[in-house]
Amino acid sequence: MFSFLKPGEYTLAVEQSGFRPLTQNVRVLLGQTVTANLKIDLEKASASIEVTADGAILQTEDANITANVSNREIANVPNPGGDLTYNAILTPGITG
Repeated sequence: MFSFLKPGEYTLAVEQSGFRPLTQNVRVLLGQTVTANLKIDLEKASASIEVTADGAILQTEDANITANVSNREIANVPNPGGDLTYNAILTPGITG
């Protein structure tokens, strides 16, 4: 509330962090109360996320794939026909 303003044109400016700035012209008349209803808008929300990571080290000299399969794993994996090469599917990168 502003008391004792001289009659005339005024520019009302509103600024607050997180909101868009707003200006409105207001006319003050002698002996009258002036109300300025202001609607301030939020600033556009933005965020950025940067993810960085090192790639996995790959062995590229040849196409050999090796893995160790324990006796327990061999015993617990269903193996129709008893073929030990069937256990190769336990190795990552091997498909049947």
